[in-house]
This record gives sequence, structure tokens and C-alpha cells, in this order.
Amino acid sequence: IEQYQKLGLFPKLSAPEFAQHGGSVSMGAEIKVDVPGGIFAPRGDIYLTADGTDPRMPDGTPNPAAMKLAPGDSYKVQISGIVKARQLFDDEDWSSLAEAYFVIGSPANSSNLEITEIHFAPSEGKNHEFIEIHNRSDQPVDLSGLRFPNGIDFELPKNQPNLLEPGAFGLIVANRDAFTTRHTSIAAGMIVGEFASETNLKNGGERLTLLDRNGSTLWSLRYDNTAPWPDLAEGHSLVFLRGDSTSSEAWTSSANQGGSPGTAEEGTSDPLPSLTKVGIQANGVFGMTLPEDVTGDVEYSSDLKTWEAIATDVTGAFEESNANRNTAPAGYYRAKQ
Repeated sequence: IEQYQKLGLFPKLSAPEFAQHGGSVSMGAEIKVDVPGGIFAPRGDIYLTADGTDPRMPDGTPNPAAMKLAPGDSYKVQISGIVKARQLFDDEDWSSLAEAYFVIGSPANSSNLEITEIHFAPSEGKNHEFIEIHNRSDQPVDLSGLRFPNGIDFELPKNQPNLLEPGAFGLIVANRDAFTTRHTSIAAGMIVGEFASETNLKNGGERLTLLDRNGSTLWSLRYDNTAPWPDLAEGHSLVFLRGDSTSSEAWTSSANQGGSPGTAEEGTSDPLPSLTKVGIQANGVFGMTLPEDVTGDVEYSSDLKTWEAIATDVTGAFEESNANRNTAPAGYYRAKQ
């Protein structure tokens, strides 16, 4: 790099550095932005954008949309997306570009996102197919980078935030125009994307796998149109009930032709509390109350990956003392039938 700098082919100024280089943050989180180097290194102003544009205009002037920071100042994250920063010294010399992708909310994972409906054989034709996803958590979920490597061709850009609000449904449709013509009450913002490359769902069943932005499997299922899978009437969809989504017993037929995109069908919502993130309260006890007439098992995890069954056949109120956990005083609990 030093040789390129001597030839004028690489900026002599160091690019700014973010104290946290992207990732999940809370609304209003303050991220320190500084420039590296010792006391003798040149230190100019930092210009930063949060709309994906370059802080430096093509003519070498600062971007009017950029905010100006002194080295060591903080940037307050107000929106998910790519933040770009450059250092400008003496109103003339620019540094190379620094980029970081911040997400307000939680990245999609198998604990906060589920597929709840598959409409693979609409009576109106293949253009009316859709897959429904659901945020089952109490936090916004970032869908950016989600993709199906098989079944259908679909991928959301990694560098464009796409948030699904707590409890909300999202729809991946075969054809946006055909879908909105058929389902006129569905808000356009509920559609997160379309099938690509003229791909469609197979009426005879196939494996659908959903990957997160890092390529890890978030959800995988092989559905079928023969027993033991539900016998669907013409034009009805496959709707997730509850339990193990890979099992045919966890699915049923939609009540109506065309399915129920964007809404939970009666009787399909899970009566058990969804995943609950907790910090140990002052008395060191976590409490959970299951709905009336529901019996379930309670599990605990410190990392959302490994789950430990801590109570079975629970009804009504459940309390767990932190003294029973050999982990940090914060974790995740969930109830399952």
C-alpha cells in the first residue's frame, strides 16, 4: 500500500474506523467513529452517510447528504442500512472508504422467523402461488440476505434492510401483479419479494430450504400432496398449525380457496408463549404463565442454539430460579407443546 501511496494510486489518509463494525443494534445506538494512527498522523474531518451514497462527490467535494464528524465523535443509528465514511484532510485529501451495515432489530433465525403457509396449487394458476413467513418474536426481524437455494429461486439483497415487525406476516409471491389482483385487501408493503427466474412451487411436493444471510439453514421442509400430508381441496393452501414444522401432522388445509395470506387462520396460532428473552429480575426468578387449558414443556438456552429442557408437562404459572442455571444471568426461555 505504501508504494501505491507514493505513486498517488492510494489515499495517504487512513479510512475511518467504527467502534462496532456493523451488526445488530438498538434504535438510537451511538457508534464511535475514529481515525487510526498516532499523534503525528494527519487527522481530518469525517464525512458520513447513512443512505448508501459515497460521502465524496465525483468532483471531490463533500456529499451534501453527509454529516460531518470530528474524529472520535459518535454516529447515532436511526435506520437500518449501510453507513459509509471517509476522512477529509485540509479540504483536499480524501481517505479510502469505510463501510458498515447496521441493523435495527434481530437478524432472521430459526427462533424468530417461521414459514406458516405454502400455496403451491392455486386454482387460478401458478402466478398466484405464495409463501407466507411470520415474525414470531417481540422484536423487529431483519430479512435481508434471506434466500431459497432450492424449490424456488429467491434472494433478498444483503445490503438493503428489510424489517418484519413483531408478530407481522410477510409474503413471497410468484407474481406481484397477479397476487394483488386476487388478494385486493393485502397491503403492498406486506409483499417482501417475488419468485425469480420464472420458478414455481411443485404441485407434487418438493424440499424447500430457507437460508439466512450467512448461508445457514433457517428452515427446511419437504412437503407433499399425498398422505400423510393433508388432502387439500382444489385451490386451498397448506397452513402451519403448530409443533414440528417438518412433520405432516403440523400442517392442515386452509379454510378457504386462495388461502389466508397475511393473516393467521383460526385455530392455527400457537397458544404457547413465543420465545421470550429475559434478564433476571431483582429476585433472581423468571416467571412464565401458560394459557388456560394448555400443557407444555419449558426449555432454556443461553445462545439460541443449544436448548435444555428444564420442565415438562407445565400448566399455569412456571417459575425458574437463576440459581438453577450455570450460565450468565440472562438467557432465553421458550414453551413448547
